[in-house]
Amino acid sequence: MKRRPPQQGKGKGLAAPSGRPQLLRLHNRTLILSLLRQQPLSRAELSRRAGLALPTVSRLVDQLIRDGLVEEGQKQATGGRHATRLHLRAEAGFVLGAELGRDQISVVLSDLQGGVRAQAGQPRGETAEHDVARLATMAGGLLKEAGVDPRRLVGIGVGVPGPLDASAGTVIQPPNFRGWSYVPLRDLLRERFRVPVWIENDANAGALAEHVLGYPQSRNLAFVLADAGVGAGLVLEGQLYRGAGGAGELGHCPVQLGGPPCPCGRRGCVEAIASTDAMLERFAALRHQPAGPAPAGFDDLLAAEAAGDPLARQVLARGGRALGAGLAILANLVSPEVVVLGGRSIRSPSFLQAARRELGRRRFGTGEVKLATTQLGRTSVARGAALLALQGLFQSPFTMGAEALPPSGPVPQGAGG
Repeated sequence: MKRRPPQQGKGKGLAAPSGRPQLLRLHNRTLILSLLRQQPLSRAELSRRAGLALPTVSRLVDQLIRDGLVEEGQKQATGGRHATRLHLRAEAGFVLGAELGRDQISVVLSDLQGGVRAQAGQPRGETAEHDVARLATMAGGLLKEAGVDPRRLVGIGVGVPGPLDASAGTVIQPPNFRGWSYVPLRDLLRERFRVPVWIENDANAGALAEHVLGYPQSRNLAFVLADAGVGAGLVLEGQLYRGAGGAGELGHCPVQLGGPPCPCGRRGCVEAIASTDAMLERFAALRHQPAGPAPAGFDDLLAAEAAGDPLARQVLARGGRALGAGLAILANLVSPEVVVLGGRSIRSPSFLQAARRELGRRRFGTGEVKLATTQLGRTSVARGAALLALQGLFQSPFTMGAEALPPSGPVPQGAGG
C-alpha cells in the first residue's frame, strides 16, 4: 500500500505491517469515517487528509458506500474540476446516550452525526437492576418513536455519578445513590444490548457536551453539575481531563471548616452545603411549622423562593456561596475560559447570584472567567454520553480495539429489541 505524508494536523493513514493487513484496513476505514464525520469531502481531499494513496481511498470509499455508511453528494467545482463530495450517512447507525442521575434517568437517541432523534426522562428505581431494566424499556420506546430498526443501534454511552472505575465500567458506590454498590454497569448493558458500551463520570459527559455543542471555541472549560450531588468535568487544552481517575470531585472540596457532615464522611464539603438535598434539609430544619409545611421536594423550595419566602432565599443563597467558593478553587487551579453550570440548582436566582458573587470575591488573578448556565437543559449529560459513544466508535482500532469499530454491513449489528 502506497503511503503519502499527511497534512499537518490531519489524519494519518498507516502502511500495512507484515501479517496485519486486515487490521490496517480497519484502521484506514475508521480514519475515513472519522474525517467524513467532521465534514463532507471528495476522494482527493480524503487522500490528502488521511495521507493515503488515492486508489486506496477509492477502494475504501466504494466499500463504505456498499455498506450503506457513506453516500455521494452533488459534484462541486474545485480547482477547475468537478469533484463529488462524500457524506457520512447519519441514519446508518444510532447511539444511545443516558444519564443515570440521582433522581432521574434521561436518555437520548442520536444518529451518527450527533443529531438527537428522540429523548425521554423517567424517575429512577430502587435498585440497579430496576434502573437497567427501565433504561432498556426507555431505549426500546425511543427506537420505536424514531422509527429506527433496533439492529441499527451501534453503541451506548452512560454518564453516572462517581466514584467509578471507567476502564472496567463499574459504578463503585456514589454517595446518595440508592441501590448502587460495585455494579458492573458496562457488562450488564453489553449483555442486554449486545453493542459496545462506554461508562463515564456524569460531569465529564456534561463537559464534553458543552465543549462540542455549546462552546467549541473554548480550549479550557469546566462543567459543574449542581444537583443532588455536585461534581465538575474539565476540558483542558481541548481534551477531556480525567487525571488519575478522580479529577473533578468539586463536591468534596472543603469550603467550611467544621461545617455540616457530608455523605462522603467528611465535613464542610461543597456538596454538604450546596446540594439540593442539603439545602432542602436545612430549609426544613429552620422553618417553623406555623409558617407553613416544609417543602416535600426541591421544586417546592424553588416555588417558595419565587413566592418571596425570605428563608428559602437565604438557604439557597447559602448554597450558592458554598458553590461559588468551590468554583473559585477550581478557577484558581485550572483557569478555565468558561464555567458552565447545570443541574436543578441553577433554576434558583438566589443560588446563581450568590455563586457568581462568591466566585468574583474569591477569584485570584486577572483572567476573566465566564460563568454561564447550560443551554442543553437536563440533557447535557445524556448528550455528552452519546458523543462519548460516537467518539469511541470513530476511534482507531489501535487505540479503542476492534470492537469499537462501526459495523460493516448495510444494517449494523446491535441490540435486538
